Amino acid sequence: MGALVAVCDHLTALIEANKTVAASPDFPITQVFYGDQEQISSSVVVCIDPGEKTASTVYGSRKVEYDLTHFIMVYARTQGSVQSNRRLCDVVSEHVEDLINADPKLGGLVIQSHVSNVRPGYTQRSNSIIRSTRLTITSTITAILPQLGG
Repeated sequence: MGALVAVCDHLTALIEANKTVAASPDFPITQVFYGDQEQISSSVVVCIDPGEKTASTVYGSRKVEYDLTHFIMVYARTQGSVQSNRRLCDVVSEHVEDLINADPKLGGLVIQSHVSNVRPGYTQRSNSIIRSTRLTITSTITAILPQLGG
């Protein structure tokens, strides 16, 4: 299994295991998905989507350092006001950010990782505009490139 998939699986399991948000226990994360979703039917949904994998450094020994990017989308859809949806999305996003930053090696899968960007906004899903926040997670791994005839 590749690094993008392994890290995405780890992030999915980490968030799945920590669905209750201390600052908002009445609105836990109701669903966690691998990959973004077109239909958002629950009140709080988190989607983990793999992004880019770039080789940033190659050493003489065929050792490569990769930078991985993953995106986590938090969607908040309640019957409350625009302000309550915004606050809920912010609270859940900070909860997810804290979970990831507290596990910088992502269970030993990476050398280091952190949330490098939090971008609040709105998105269209399920034929309506809903509150969303996109977190960008940046990770670093190293690997040895394969070599034929070696």
